[in-house]
Amino acid sequence: VSTQSTWELMEALNETEELRKTVNFNHQLRQSEKVQASYGIEEARLTMSNLGDQLDKQRQLLYQQTMDLEANQLMVEESKKELELEKRRYREKLDEIDRKEYELKMERTQLQNEKTRHENLNAKLKKKKKKKKKKK
Repeated sequence: VSTQSTWELMEALNETEELRKTVNFNHQLRQSEKVQASYGIEEARLTMSNLGDQLDKQRQLLYQQTMDLEANQLMVEESKKELELEKRRYREKLDEIDRKEYELKMERTQLQNEKTRHENLNAKLKKKKKKKKKKK
């Protein structure tokens, strides 16, 4: 084997070693990228899972708030009905008071008229008594 052939063989071996190192490096890089990608995918899955859990919690909270709101609305409607009934009762009582007040005014007027009539009759009787006394 000549020196040049040996040299060429040595150079070829060096190039082969460099290629092997490059191939190994590229393989390790790809493996690292795969690992990073799988970590990224797993992190994305966890994030999605957490977001899903948060969304479920918010959905449950919104559902509960909706139920509470509906219950409050029913209570408000019931209170409105009760207030309307109470308002109607007060109106009826006021109407009754007004009616009684009117009746009392009418009775007072009638009593006043009777009093005036009696006073007039008494005055006439007094006049007649005076006339009778004068005639005597």
